[in-house]
Amino acid sequence: MARTMDADQPKNIVLTESSGKGEIVSDRSPVLEHPIFIALRWFNSGISDYANAIRTTMPIVVKSTVTAAERIQKKLDGFVVEDHGKVTLKAHGPHAAKEMIDTIDEGDRLSRSRLPEVVARSFFIGFFTLYDAFIGTLLKAIYSRQPELFKSIKREISLSDLLEFDDIALVKSDMLEKEIDSFRRDSYVEQFLKLESKLEIKTLRDFPEWKQFVEMGQRRNL
Repeated sequence: MARTMDADQPKNIVLTESSGKGEIVSDRSPVLEHPIFIALRWFNSGISDYANAIRTTMPIVVKSTVTAAERIQKKLDGFVVEDHGKVTLKAHGPHAAKEMIDTIDEGDRLSRSRLPEVVARSFFIGFFTLYDAFIGTLLKAIYSRQPELFKSIKREISLSDLLEFDDIALVKSDMLEKEIDSFRRDSYVEQFLKLESKLEIKTLRDFPEWKQFVEMGQRRNL
C-alpha cells in the first residue's frame, strides 16, 4: 500500500509501506541553491559562531581575572603585619622579600589589565570583519544573477593588461574584484546608497537599527 505525504511536506516523496516497514523514496533532482541564499546562510552561520564564542569566552575571561586577583590577595595576606592599627607588608628573608615584590608587581599589572575589554573589542571588530567579507560574497552573488550589472562598472584597462586574459569571463571577474575592493573602502552609508541605486531598491536602510548600525560601524575604528 502507498500513500502520499501531507501537502506541507516536500513533493515527489512517497511513503511506501510493505511488510510493515516504512520507506521514503524521493525522485527529486538535486536543487541548485541560490547564490544569495548561500551568502546569507554563511553570514548567519558566522554570526552564530561569534555569539556562541562570546557566550563561551567572556565568562571564562572574567572568571580567570577574578581568580587571579583572589590568588594575589591571598599571597599578599601572608605578608600583612598589623602594628598599632597600621597595616604593612613585611617579608622575612631575601626569598620571601622577592616573592612579596613579585606578587605586588603582579597585582599592579592585573589592576591595569583590561583583558575582558580587549577580548570584547576583538569580538566587536570581528563582527564587522565578517560583515565586510559577506558584502563581497553578496556582491558576487548579485552580479552572477544579474550579469547586466557589469555594464555599470566604469573602469579603465590598458590593452597590455587586457591581452593577459584568456577570455572575457576572466576580465569581468578581475573588474568585479576591483569594484568590490573599492566598494569596501566606502563608508557603510555610502555602500547602502550605492546598493539602493544599483539595485533600484529604496528600502535597504528602512530598518529600526540603521542608526545604531552606522554608529557602531564608525566606532569600530576608534
